[in-house]
Amino acid sequence: MINTEPFTTKRPMKYSILLPERMGQIDLKRTIQYQNRWSMTNRKTVGELSQDLLKKQFDTRDPIELQREMQQEYLDNLVVCVEKNKNQFKGNFYVVVITKKEPLMPNVLRNYFFARTSCPTPDYDQTVYRYNASAQEVEYVWCIPDRETCFVFLENKGKVIFEETELLQTIIDFDNGLLYKLAKKFNNESDNSILIDT
Repeated sequence: MINTEPFTTKRPMKYSILLPERMGQIDLKRTIQYQNRWSMTNRKTVGELSQDLLKKQFDTRDPIELQREMQQEYLDNLVVCVEKNKNQFKGNFYVVVITKKEPLMPNVLRNYFFARTSCPTPDYDQTVYRYNASAQEVEYVWCIPDRETCFVFLENKGKVIFEETELLQTIIDFDNGLLYKLAKKFNNESDNSILIDT
């Protein structure tokens, strides 16, 4: 069941999240209320939910509805990470999202959100956003899928559908080292420097 109650707190928060052009610009005008939403009372563990899903034959919910739920939770977590760290870091910082598969639960993917002052070295299963403190904007930098997906895209460049061309270009930039150069540029490192903060 989808929770349709609005999240409110005393101070409204507004962020402009700049995503790839085909996604447009999203204005977030709400904040997260931690205690009620993330309360551990009467909640199943991830393992219990995973086992229940594995026992089911198929999911009868609309895939678009599922995608909207996951996307809203993702954006909520992104906003929480920015809000939590904007006072800790003075000026611009980066939000890194690492996607991990649970080894014992094949149908569970987890996103880990954390902030840092330097741009990370590009890696598989990684999404990077840059928080621009002066403009109070969260800018999309890159999203690199898992290793297998990257290899499939690189081997089948001519067969990629139009909707996935932006992802293909990101994978090509990652493979050619252009994202690595971009990370160095964001970190004010010279092109011939060997060390980059990871």
